[in-house]
Amino acid sequence: MRAYQKAVLITAVIIIVIVIMKLPEALRPSEVPKPTAQSNISQNPEISLSWEPIRIVNDKIYDIRVEIKVKNANQLKWLKIKLIPVEYDYFISSYGMRQEDYSAVFPNESIRSVDLQPGREEISVNFTNLAGGREYIISAEGEDSAGRILKEEIKTPYIRQYENVAKQDNILVGAYYYPWYSPSKHWQEGHMNTPLLGLYDSRDPIVISKHIDWATGHGIDFFIISWWGPGSFEDLTIKEHFLKNPLIPNIKFAILYESVGRLKVENGEISMEGNRQILLNDLSYLMETYFNSPYYLKINNKPAVVIYLSRIFRDLSLGDLRDKVYLIGDLVYWQDPRSESRIADYDAVTSYNMHTSVQDILNNFEYNVDKKYDEWLNLCSKIGKGFIPSALPGFDDRAVRKGNIPLPRSPERFKRQLEIARSHANLMMVITTFNEWHENTQIEPSREEGMRYLQELSSYLGLQREALTEKRDLYLFKAGATHYEVRLLPENIRLIYLEPDMWQGNSDVYPLAGGRRVGHHWSQFLMLSPGKWLTDRVESEGEFLIDFKVLKSSGKLVAYSGKWGFRDYFVTTAVHYIWADDEFLYRYVKTNLTVLRDIPDPVGAIWVELMNDPDYYATAVSKTEKGLITYDMHGVTGHALKEYTLGIYGWIALINPLSSDVRGSPALILVRSSQKAHPTVCNCPNVDNIEIHMLGDEIRMLKKGDYFELHYLLIVSNKPNSYSWIDEAIKRAIPMIELIDKGELP
Repeated sequence: MRAYQKAVLITAVIIIVIVIMKLPEALRPSEVPKPTAQSNISQNPEISLSWEPIRIVNDKIYDIRVEIKVKNANQLKWLKIKLIPVEYDYFISSYGMRQEDYSAVFPNESIRSVDLQPGREEISVNFTNLAGGREYIISAEGEDSAGRILKEEIKTPYIRQYENVAKQDNILVGAYYYPWYSPSKHWQEGHMNTPLLGLYDSRDPIVISKHIDWATGHGIDFFIISWWGPGSFEDLTIKEHFLKNPLIPNIKFAILYESVGRLKVENGEISMEGNRQILLNDLSYLMETYFNSPYYLKINNKPAVVIYLSRIFRDLSLGDLRDKVYLIGDLVYWQDPRSESRIADYDAVTSYNMHTSVQDILNNFEYNVDKKYDEWLNLCSKIGKGFIPSALPGFDDRAVRKGNIPLPRSPERFKRQLEIARSHANLMMVITTFNEWHENTQIEPSREEGMRYLQELSSYLGLQREALTEKRDLYLFKAGATHYEVRLLPENIRLIYLEPDMWQGNSDVYPLAGGRRVGHHWSQFLMLSPGKWLTDRVESEGEFLIDFKVLKSSGKLVAYSGKWGFRDYFVTTAVHYIWADDEFLYRYVKTNLTVLRDIPDPVGAIWVELMNDPDYYATAVSKTEKGLITYDMHGVTGHALKEYTLGIYGWIALINPLSSDVRGSPALILVRSSQKAHPTVCNCPNVDNIEIHMLGDEIRMLKKGDYFELHYLLIVSNKPNSYSWIDEAIKRAIPMIELIDKGELP
């Protein structure tokens, strides 16, 4: 009986299975899903990153916001975001850049790191005051509950070091540009000087970015690029590399048609016979390839083309193409312009280079160029043609050919050449050259001469923009993107406030007429807890502006105030008062900090600072309660002097600049403090600071209601080689400080 029952049961099961298999799929019993590795993975946290600029001034990105999105954020134990400046060691290993030149090309900038509180799915972090001059890696790293390390990275494009000041003046300035360099091209032909970048590759995107950054950052609006025919190395460099650079929207370009490299030259002349079709084909190619670019230079709505050595053309016949381009002929030289019939073939004329080996002309070169330009300008004005003068720093092609008499280079010559060109320009002026290293006409920074020629150009154009004389001095203040101009004039003193688009409580101090900037000045308190920044300066998540007010915007004094908080830990305020006399520039700052609730991290320092790039000054000196203390700022020695204390109107200053470009000297002077104040220098790898500290760097816990106050004076002098001026400057400032403290603003 049991065997029979067993057989019936088996048969029933088989029948049920068959019936189920014949059912439509939708009616079959569903399987209970089993846990899989995939379902576990879906619970793992995932990080994604994005960024956007939040403060741009003249095409330079100063501040960025990083957005971090975290899926399953509650699974994270910790999360950190970093901003990492990209380093380019291959410039040293591949191009031969000198180690000591690296920081002049790629500014020193440390990695910034912010510890974030995990748990939120969307977090934003601001990084401010980027030095630029490079790309940046944005990196997010965290650890999940299973101990896995998660990492996500993105890279920014090249971010400018210099603001694009070229578009701010009222004249177009061009420069001839040569895209023909590579490890196997041109460098081996010879050069007198060596680029600061080393023997670079013209197709390197960082090289191109540097060139655009440097050029537009010192007043050059467009490049006239050497072109040697379709498919040439130069053509492919322009088309595939230069025009694809992220900074190309910041500059215009035009083509320099290298006639002697494209056309047949017979007996020192170029005729249309045998050349006309080549020229027409080339112009058609340029029109199809380049002229429609939004970044191509157009004059009178026509693409501009410079024809090199057009003075050796016998004739020029372009048919219908002639009306489609703005032709600039390299026609201007030492001939009598009245005898030059070829001028009718062009819309404008220029001189690529007025150099000649005629000794009588070279002996008084600038005078002779000035007079010859007079002749050409007068003729062009009469017949309605554009005249485009050129300026060059010198000429010396002995590295590549023999026989020409050199025209010695100097910044003084370049400045005089700029003056002559500007006085004759009825349209634009051009510089010969940005980077023609074979003939030593380049103004690109070099090992031998640094940035001198770009600085000379920027200085000259700046004087033109501001219409200042050499007797005047110009200072620029920034608070975030808030600008102050302080003009020191023999007749009166005038300070002008320009409306801000953002304020962050810090300010730059630039003596523009005196070389490199004096320093970067922070007006808010900075706080340091052991092992990390509590506020992480203004980059930290949680810092926010509460209030900004302009108290006085013109006259002998300008004043503004700011108030900001950090999460709900504390709030700080600062009021700035700025004035100047015929020798000194003053900034009186009254700042305080109020603790809103107990701060969980022990705090070791609260201070204000004037931050400088490293190795600007040889010496720090402080007037302490124990007398004068000096400190050697050479090398890297960390923090020092904080064992001393400052009395009222005690001070700390930087003197003895290590470069002739630094002509200003800053001093921080204590006016009042709620605790003992200590002078401090930070002689560090990336900065050389002077600071005023409170707490004596003793570790302590800050409690709700704790209050700190510091009033100090920042003075800038153009006497950088001594400190003898400081006490006199303080004496002059005291009456103004007393008026301000009484609430009386002059």
